[in-house]
Amino acid sequence: MSGASSDKHEKIRLVDENHEIDWKPRRRNRVRNRRAVFVVCLAIVVVGVIAAAVALGTTVGRSSSSSTADDPWLNVRLPSNIQPRTYDLSLTVDLGKFTVQGSVTIAASVQAATPYIIVHALDMDISSATVSSGSVSKLFFYSENQFYVIAMKEALPAGQSITITLNFNYNLTSGLSGFYRSSYNTISGTTAYLATTQFEPTDARRAFPCFDEPAFKANFTIHLTHDCHYTAVSNMPVSSTSGDPTCTAGNTVTTNFQTSVKMSTYLVAFIVSQFQYINGSTGGNNSVEVSVWSNPDVLNKTSLALKVGVEALSFYNSYYGISYPLKKQDFFAIPDFSAGAMENWGLITYRETALLYDNTTGPVSSKQRVAIVIAHELAHQWFGDLVTMEWWDGLWLNEGFATFMEYLGTNNSFPEWNLLEQFFTDVNQVAMLEDGLNETHLSSRLPAPQPKLMNFSMQFHMKRELSTDNSELISRSKSLLHLAQSTLPGGSVIRMIRDWMGDENFRQGIQSYLKCMLTKMLPLTCCGSPSRNIQHPT
Repeated sequence: MSGASSDKHEKIRLVDENHEIDWKPRRRNRVRNRRAVFVVCLAIVVVGVIAAAVALGTTVGRSSSSSTADDPWLNVRLPSNIQPRTYDLSLTVDLGKFTVQGSVTIAASVQAATPYIIVHALDMDISSATVSSGSVSKLFFYSENQFYVIAMKEALPAGQSITITLNFNYNLTSGLSGFYRSSYNTISGTTAYLATTQFEPTDARRAFPCFDEPAFKANFTIHLTHDCHYTAVSNMPVSSTSGDPTCTAGNTVTTNFQTSVKMSTYLVAFIVSQFQYINGSTGGNNSVEVSVWSNPDVLNKTSLALKVGVEALSFYNSYYGISYPLKKQDFFAIPDFSAGAMENWGLITYRETALLYDNTTGPVSSKQRVAIVIAHELAHQWFGDLVTMEWWDGLWLNEGFATFMEYLGTNNSFPEWNLLEQFFTDVNQVAMLEDGLNETHLSSRLPAPQPKLMNFSMQFHMKRELSTDNSELISRSKSLLHLAQSTLPGGSVIRMIRDWMGDENFRQGIQSYLKCMLTKMLPLTCCGSPSRNIQHPT
């Protein structure tokens, strides 16, 4: 552009060699005058904003312009001085306008004195934020780390209990992460919508402000207000409904759910849909109701999932020596889903091809895949949900253990498939190929990545389709991608340990480990990583 501009100026000068046109000074004067006006206007605006901030005593912004090296929001990891205990979350879902209005109250403990409360929040507007103790001086987003910062006028003292209330709103998008909208075509030719979730690894923050790291476990009480023609489901059973569930006098209903067991934010889930279900139960003293949900037009393809679900859940109850802690287990076949499946506690979501099977025309390979995926996700209900990695560098163990257990769980239902022999070709040999790469690494020795790279790499691991425009992100998130891919080597190592110890000794060791984890924290050293602890619910 600069070259073209010079040619133009030269032509103006050559119009008349004896009378050179002096156009530049006049143009520069006009530019200076415009800049002066702009600076004056900007100064007036800045003075007005500062005056308003002083009058209100609280400022709100999108980011902090005066950060110093010690400011906690500059660290990609949350500070540990605030520990959430409970969330009370209310969402009003409009599947006509694709909007969500929400409010969350977080009860938390101050572990160490701090003037800041930092939570995760992404792609939402927060209209208000209040704290039960002290006065708020400033509210702002720090978008680089997806933080929302509440700055207090005075530091909150250690040992204090506080409640944080935030009101927010956002749109239901089709982005397959956070709380998003999905759709399907009915037999009658119409398009039907549902709202569903996918939070692993870092997308609970898209649905509600929260402490969105695995170590920050808490209890969740969830309330969903929705159209009365829809059904709401979450991790826990329904405790009550209010409004007009029969659609005789109004058009909305609020579904209230029981308070959850203590769990990480990435395992929270809720769905608003017009799906239907079939159900069964495990029976016995600690009977669990298992329900398989799908859109009504394909409900006839859910019987295999129910059979495998009931049998695998009963098998794991016995194998782990710890009863499944919830009263129900839902499976949902989601039309638009980035992962194969997601182990949300009590509400497992699946891609349709990983849950539905036509008993009349379906091939055996598809039947085997459905059974293995269900067994994998149910294995996580103990190893992953009940006992959870503190940080994502423990993902290899979380997924590796489920990768091995899926073969044991499926073999219990279909011994004629000889799945323990198939493990060698399906898992072990593929793991050997991965370990032969130059990029092979120690799974637990990776630094904390940026949240956007964490999310991208997990989606890549889940085999989400990518375009060539993602090449830069692929390169930048390479180490975390290899961490996600280390699940097959992890499963292979666990199988080797079982073969060396013998099945009964291995099983007793797993039972002892899980039972111990229910009462206190243990280092992960006994499972191969000296650097991290595993979190447990209480």
